[in-house]
Amino acid sequence: MQRVRTDSPYLRLVLASGVQRSPTFRAIVDRLEQSDLIVEVQCGQFIDSRLAGRTVFLTARPTVRYVLIEINCPVTSVPALGTIAHELSHALEIAAAGWVVDSETLAQLYGQIGFPTYGPTSATFGQYETADALDAGERVHHELFHPSEPTRRLAWILTK
Repeated sequence: MQRVRTDSPYLRLVLASGVQRSPTFRAIVDRLEQSDLIVEVQCGQFIDSRLAGRTVFLTARPTVRYVLIEINCPVTSVPALGTIAHELSHALEIAAAGWVVDSETLAQLYGQIGFPTYGPTSATFGQYETADALDAGERVHHELFHPSEPTRRLAWILTK
């Protein structure tokens, strides 16, 4: 992987496991690899115990944009895969919106496609969620724990 990166040996194993074990995870990574984003995945620790991960827009250059994904570590690889898939789905949303070049335009994007989380004041703090990211995390979880059953919307991610 050239565009989805980590300097963590632990997260490198988790990412490789996701690509190997989940068609949805692999499709998300493949699409990011074709984008103009560089996605750095790192371990982080959050004050809010409800937060398992977050996606932050870092900077933009003429030919590349940089996004940071932080995952609450350490966690076992299976929960981490769902969380990383969820956050990588947010990166796909950013990749699809080439006009997002800073945190202000990122907030505009999520004002259009997302909904505030953690109550009515969260929009002030820039905490948004999207149905696509929630669905991606659920699909990866389903593929890992119920591999013999078809996922609800796997075709959606592969054809979108």
